[in-house]
Amino acid sequence: MAINHSKSVFTILSNKRFTHIPSIKLGNNRFRFQPQFKYLGLVIDSKLLWSHHLNSIQDKLHSLQQKLHRITRATWGLNPSVKKEIFLKVIIRIIFYGHEIWYTGKVKQNIKVCQLQRSGIINITKNYKTVSTEALQPHSITFRKPILKPWTKISITWNHAPESLQGTLIYTDGSKLNDRVGGAFVVFQQGVETYSQTFRLSDTATVFMAELVAIDKALDFAIAQSFSPANIISDSRSVLLALENLNNLDPSILNIKNKILNFTGIVRLFWIKAHAGHMGNERADVLAKEATTNPDIQLPVVANLQFIKQLLKKEILAEWQDRWSTSSKGREVFLLLPKVNINRVQGDFYINQLISGHGALAAYQNRFFGKAAECSCGHPFEDRLHLIYDCPLWNSFRQKFFPTNFKSASIELLLFNHKSRNGLREIMKHKLQSLLSSLDNDVNPV
Repeated sequence: MAINHSKSVFTILSNKRFTHIPSIKLGNNRFRFQPQFKYLGLVIDSKLLWSHHLNSIQDKLHSLQQKLHRITRATWGLNPSVKKEIFLKVIIRIIFYGHEIWYTGKVKQNIKVCQLQRSGIINITKNYKTVSTEALQPHSITFRKPILKPWTKISITWNHAPESLQGTLIYTDGSKLNDRVGGAFVVFQQGVETYSQTFRLSDTATVFMAELVAIDKALDFAIAQSFSPANIISDSRSVLLALENLNNLDPSILNIKNKILNFTGIVRLFWIKAHAGHMGNERADVLAKEATTNPDIQLPVVANLQFIKQLLKKEILAEWQDRWSTSSKGREVFLLLPKVNINRVQGDFYINQLISGHGALAAYQNRFFGKAAECSCGHPFEDRLHLIYDCPLWNSFRQKFFPTNFKSASIELLLFNHKSRNGLREIMKHKLQSLLSSLDNDVNPV
């Protein structure tokens, strides 16, 4: 194997401080030492702290954000939903690339990951840069599902059960009652019930899992009895579609597929409509319900991939909600948006000044720039409450856009009602124009 020595470097992976750097040679060529190097898109440092990697991402994102600024600004440009799509499909993927390797959950890493998203989210929401990162609600670490190798893809076909199906018929069903999950299969030969089996699953199991296990148990019985053809009949179209799906990664699905392929006999899967008076299906339904009353769990099943993903998503949202609820930052936003929401996009430059409290309001100008906090109407403190409800300068806008009982309406109602929202947007436009005019007069006095 040929090695390009000019492109080859070495580093020392150690948490300890080292004073002597060894010399490494191959033939007459000496390798250069580098405290960090880039490999497959990851910047690896000697202590595996990954700070250099996150800094390299920051540099890359800065260049990308500069390009995005050319096509969008606070009052014009791309729709916020389009910018969010770019953010999720490009920026988030750049940030979280290889996170399975570098993410350790340390506080510094979490802070840095939020900082990396900050510029992109400000661009989406059209907020002032002084708005806290937590108020912008950045994404937490996400998890991607593995990709199935093409040569392991298997599809198991199924058909609608005909009226006159002959041979050994095995009906399966799953049920969930009173937070208990059960499954069953029943065997009919020549129209006579010859065998049945019931089993209770873990309470965390789903009906889908119970239906799947019922088919799996029926298949085991058919293989053990050397039934051929073995006709397995289920009323769960979702399970049959999962078995037909080439890309389904569920281990239980793959297990059933492999059993069918390795069986020397013939296995045929059929779908039948539930609760349509079919004797075998009704019997399997009764047995599955009875299985939920078993005092003991016979089959403690492992949660499937979908359940785990839902659980992870729920826990991430709960942790995000807890962090948002207990944070000392972005409290003005919290008063209006107390619940985190991954689908929410607030990309209105004018409305977001009222939501965040950062913008043209005199209270903000006083806090950050030391200007007077008084309103132009003479009120000693111009915050969003005064602007929305009390300031007489905007009475004409309230009469035109607000409901007659706006005094008793909450800020949330006024902000997210279409008509009053337009009125607030017009007020903020005039407010900003007034502020810019006063700044211009300060710079260029008559």
